[in-house]
Amino acid sequence: MPEQIIGEIGYTRLEIITCGRTRVNFWEYTERRLQMPFWRLYYPINDSGFFTHHGTELQMVPGRVYLIAPETPFSCRMTGSVLDKLVFHFIIQDDFCNCRDMVFDFKADSLITGYAERLMAKECRGEKGGVFPHMCALAFCAAVIDLLPPEHLAGLRQIDPRLRAICREIRYNISSEHKNTDMAKAMNVSTSIFVRRFTAAFGMAPQQYVLEERLRQASSLLMHSNLSIDEIAERTGFCDRYYFTRAFTKFRYISPAKFRKGVTIS
Repeated sequence: MPEQIIGEIGYTRLEIITCGRTRVNFWEYTERRLQMPFWRLYYPINDSGFFTHHGTELQMVPGRVYLIAPETPFSCRMTGSVLDKLVFHFIIQDDFCNCRDMVFDFKADSLITGYAERLMAKECRGEKGGVFPHMCALAFCAAVIDLLPPEHLAGLRQIDPRLRAICREIRYNISSEHKNTDMAKAMNVSTSIFVRRFTAAFGMAPQQYVLEERLRQASSLLMHSNLSIDEIAERTGFCDRYYFTRAFTKFRYISPAKFRKGVTIS
């Protein structure tokens, strides 16, 4: 399966961090191990997997898809000797960033099932790269996202284009300093009005958004690059390794070094 696939239509950016079909004989993790800043999507091939969210346990069964929003605390376990599933970790920028601590359970329609079968067939043939597997992975995720309840769909929320532009500036220039006063000036409004409008649009204050974007990009670099932790701290806008490690550990419940060493598709 491909990794770090990016699709962008208009203002909505879908970035698949990693994906693949996994057959594992161990799947038992705590809430802190699994609470991460990206979406998870599970398409089970067998019925060995269970996950628990806020005290409610749900068995994953074939014919359904399970979508878990960022920052969702959940634990998981399995029965039997093998758990077989398609797994996607992905980010949707801006339009969905106020989706937190949510679990969605959908019936897999013929479109979703068709994409899953194509992805698995290509993997069996050794076709893990190339344009069509990438497009199929993006289409699979988009088809599941389209099943979200209307209040979570991007197109139904009108967001000031100036706010979107500021988010893009943060995303593509994450190492820069992003002060509320400067961002308010770019919108030609007072700082208090800017903070209020940004928070209303995205469900978090501007500086929280900046921090989460820094941690997200740092997580991706820890998983997919050979940069040192000092280099990652500098590239993602943290003043030094000490502050980066402290912030990462506080919000990810694991140090950057341990995250890099122990991260798996789960």
